[in-house]
Amino acid sequence: MKNFTTNEIIFEGKESDLTAIEHRYSRDDGNGIDFNKVIPVPIDFLLSDKRKNEEWKEEHWGTKQNASGSNGFEPWDDGKIYIHFDTVGAPYPVIQKISETFPDVEIQMAAISDDGEDESTWVGGVLDYYDFQSADGSETIKC
Repeated sequence: MKNFTTNEIIFEGKESDLTAIEHRYSRDDGNGIDFNKVIPVPIDFLLSDKRKNEEWKEEHWGTKQNASGSNGFEPWDDGKIYIHFDTVGAPYPVIQKISETFPDVEIQMAAISDDGEDESTWVGGVLDYYDFQSADGSETIKC
């Protein structure tokens, strides 16, 4: 079972790309990222029972629920924007899709859960760097 995960993401690139990311993927209320705008849930799954809906999201988003606990995208440094949000499990497919759509933007992600902490970097839809450290220190994965 996946654990509650805090995600912190920095997008680095041209201002036009960063503005497009913020406008395209922000929730309608401006408070965070809307995974359904990145990878839309097909209407038949939206209308299906909760279990089927969550299974689809788990497979295609990496988490069974949309992001929560965010105040939206924030300016970081020159050429960077930042967002943090909570999920159940890390939304790697969502980050990969954003990276594919905006190949010139580098995406740095940290996902922190009871299992441990991982850091990843995505460029052009490809995982460029990955580092995981288990919470108890018994496992480390780097690539």
